Amino acid sequence: MDKLEDKSANKENKNCSNSSEIEHTCPICIHLLIQPIITPCKHAYCLKCYEECSELLVKNICPMCRSPIPKDFNPIVDKDYAKKLVQLFPKETLEREKQLEELKLLEKEFLKLKLNFGNTHAIVPHPKKEGETSHRWRAHLRIENLTDEQIQEYIQYVEFELHHTYVGEKKIKKFKAPFELERLAWGYFNLPIKIFFKDIVESEPIVIDHMLCFDGDGITNNQIVKIKLKKVEQDKEKDKNRGKGKSSKNVLKDSNK
Repeated sequence: MDKLEDKSANKENKNCSNSSEIEHTCPICIHLLIQPIITPCKHAYCLKCYEECSELLVKNICPMCRSPIPKDFNPIVDKDYAKKLVQLFPKETLEREKQLEELKLLEKEFLKLKLNFGNTHAIVPHPKKEGETSHRWRAHLRIENLTDEQIQEYIQYVEFELHHTYVGEKKIKKFKAPFELERLAWGYFNLPIKIFFKDIVESEPIVIDHMLCFDGDGITNNQIVKIKLKKVEQDKEKDKNRGKGKSSKNVLKDSNK
C-alpha cells in the first residue's frame, strides 16, 4: 500500500514539474496568473485583470468565451490554485507578487477615468432635398466615475473634430459636461474626440478615434484611461485625507467629554 502511495505521489510531482507556465497564463495580461480567479465557465484570470476588463465590457460576459456571467458572480481568489502556482513556479510567482505591489504604488499617482463614448443615430427627412433622407447623429463622451464638479476640476475641454466636408468650424470645443455634438450627415466617418486637461494634470491630451455608427440606434463603447496628477495635487489629496482623519478624531474627543 505504501509503495502504491509513493508511486502516486511521484507521478503527481512529475506532472507538476512538467507543467508549463503557458498553461497557467492569464489571457488578458499574458503573464503568469497572480491572485487567480476562476469564472463559472472555468476560465482563469488574474483578479485585477478580470476586474479591469469587466469594467470595460458592456455586457457581463467571460472575456475568453463570451459566455454570460451571472450578475451575482463574485470573483474571489482561488486559494488552492494560488498555492499550486507557488509550488509550480516559486521564483516566477514571487516576481509577479512584486510587480503587483509596484503597480499598486504606481497607481496612487494616477486617476482612473471610466469613459463612455459613442453616438446615437436616426434617419430623418433631408432638410433641403424633398423626398430624400439624411442621418442625424449625436456623439457623446461621458466620464462615468467623476461628478460634474470633478470633471470641471480636471478637464479643460473636449474637442470633436468634424469631417473636412462640413461647412464652418471643424474643431468643436465643449467646456462643460455633458460633452455632446449633434449634426446631419449623408455617410459615416471617423470622428476624433480629444480630451484636454487642466494644469493640475501631467498627462498629454487623450485622443479617441470614434467611427460613427449609422446602424440602428447607434453604438456605445467603454474605455478606461489613467491620467497622472502633478505632485502638488497628489499632496493636496493626501492633506485632505489627513484632515478628514483629524476632524473625525476631534469629533470623537468632543463626544467623550
